[in-house]
Amino acid sequence: MSSTNSEPWFRTFRRLWQRAPLWRLIGMSAGALTLLFILFSRYPHHQSASTGSASNASYISQAPASAPTDINARHVATTSITSTPSHAVLANTPVPVYLAKGTKQPGTSKLVASVPKVHTASLSLATPSSSSAGSSGLDNGVAGRSYNGSLRVDGFNVPLPGGNWLMLANTSVKLPSSAGEMIYLGQIKKKRLVGAIRITAVRSLARPGAGFRAAPGCIDHQEDNNFVMSEEVIPNGHQACWIIGIEVTSPLQQWADRAVKLDSLDRAAAGDMAAKGVSYPQDLVLVRFTRAETWGVLEVKYFFSPETAGIKSNDAFSPRDSDWFAQNISRFPEKQAYIDKLKQWATQFWPRFKNAFDSGQPGN
Repeated sequence: MSSTNSEPWFRTFRRLWQRAPLWRLIGMSAGALTLLFILFSRYPHHQSASTGSASNASYISQAPASAPTDINARHVATTSITSTPSHAVLANTPVPVYLAKGTKQPGTSKLVASVPKVHTASLSLATPSSSSAGSSGLDNGVAGRSYNGSLRVDGFNVPLPGGNWLMLANTSVKLPSSAGEMIYLGQIKKKRLVGAIRITAVRSLARPGAGFRAAPGCIDHQEDNNFVMSEEVIPNGHQACWIIGIEVTSPLQQWADRAVKLDSLDRAAAGDMAAKGVSYPQDLVLVRFTRAETWGVLEVKYFFSPETAGIKSNDAFSPRDSDWFAQNISRFPEKQAYIDKLKQWATQFWPRFKNAFDSGQPGN
């Protein structure tokens, strides 16, 4: 074996180190990079700023989707534009400033999230509950308070026929010389209207007052009514009268069409029933009581559904086409008998109504 092959490896390395500058540079660079790799591999990795830190934000699980139980407020999303997991909501997130869509928050260049306009509660927010629903078939949160016995309206103690009555619509009346209230009540069973009451209570603003026009149907067009009982009707003075007539509800079904002529209170009541899913019969027989003096007037219409007596009606669009119209009813003995029973009821109820008017006299 030659002396060169038996020479130790470190001597060979030293001669190459001294004779090859390029080899030296490569070797030094490789050593330096190796040393840097060893040193930095011992330090922990820094967490990316985009992922967030547990000390800066915490997350809570979102409850499963269910119908809201509070009908006084609509849920509004408050998440910002930066993305968050769909199954979680950021805890303790401040409420953002909502501006118009596409605008920026004052003083910043960040686009602010836009949300739909906040609306008042809708009926769809009520929680269905068969245990709280009464004979009306409506949840208590939808049906609201019921009334029975009597209801005080603008100082008059208006008598109510038996059963519970729900508020369907109400409004105030403001005229140049008088003011008062108008109320529409409904008696509902299994989401079907079986009775209604329309109350108009108005008082003169001046004393003694200029009085009120004659109650329609009491001294004119009496042939259009099934029955008229008139004690006395003096226009702009003393009035005491009650009538029996017919109400065809077809126009109520078009309550959302402004082209259909409807009283504002009737339109509101029909819209309320539509929102609650309440249906009603085509024909309602009404008994209208009217009492007036120069200082005030009280008019109450009591509507009755012949369906409750098992009496059906043929399809009709207007009162004159109805089986119940005064000039048609003679062809239907069972319908005439129903009107006769209402005459008896109205005759007995009339004194109660007059007492209700007297209870509202100024000074009482």
